[in-house]
Amino acid sequence: MVGSIPVDTLKQSFLGISLSQTASILKKYSNIIDISHSSAEITPPWVGTVPNDPKRVTINVKSQ
Repeated sequence: MVGSIPVDTLKQSFLGISLSQTASILKKYSNIIDISHSSAEITPPWVGTVPNDPKRVTINVKSQ
């Protein structure tokens, strides 16, 4: 199945949440996102939450 990843929607959904909570959001898009091959990184790593400012959130989409 081919689909379009809603990057802006994902970015808005991730704002201010913990890294562990991102998985529940990604599950909603499991028909177009291979969750087992997805990863996330928060820098600096000791912060633990996604920034509240969407300008500070970057989503990179890589095809396999």
